[in-house]
Amino acid sequence: MLYYLRASIVEPKELKSYIIFFVPSMVGVLAFLTGLLFNIAILKMGLVGAIFCLVIANFATKYNIRGEIALTDEEILIARGENNLRIPLSGVQELQITYNAYAGKPMGLKSMIMHDGASNHLNFKFKGQEFKLCLLLESGHVSGLNNLFRLWRQKGVKYALVDRGNTADKIKKYWLT
Repeated sequence: MLYYLRASIVEPKELKSYIIFFVPSMVGVLAFLTGLLFNIAILKMGLVGAIFCLVIANFATKYNIRGEIALTDEEILIARGENNLRIPLSGVQELQITYNAYAGKPMGLKSMIMHDGASNHLNFKFKGQEFKLCLLLESGHVSGLNNLFRLWRQKGVKYALVDRGNTADKIKKYWLT
């Protein structure tokens, strides 16, 4: 058995952790707007402050790591602290992977803001229990996912792939057409 994907299981941080970046950004935007009307010096200061806060917020962690997951051609392995689960794919029902983006992927064509990679989901049922996991994916995981999907197809594993990412990631290009 080969591990085709090893990733972290994450949980989004609460909204209050973003306020530290939101307030200075808004102050920067207000200073920028005020500078447009009254003073060029305030305009420059506000613009620099808004960009600085935006860049800092981009590097802030927006999630907490809660465990690890390994997906193979035969099973799903979940490790959360002392709890380790080995779930054979033969017993899994309603397997769905929602792919959004990998960490570091620009949000737009020329964007300075990057995806954090933590908005990908793995949902399934096993022995009556429902699993909903949020996965942190890195750029290197894209090829691993493609290999895994190819093997699952060969073995007849039923799964649904919801691709919210860009075709540039090649998941949609290779597996949804």
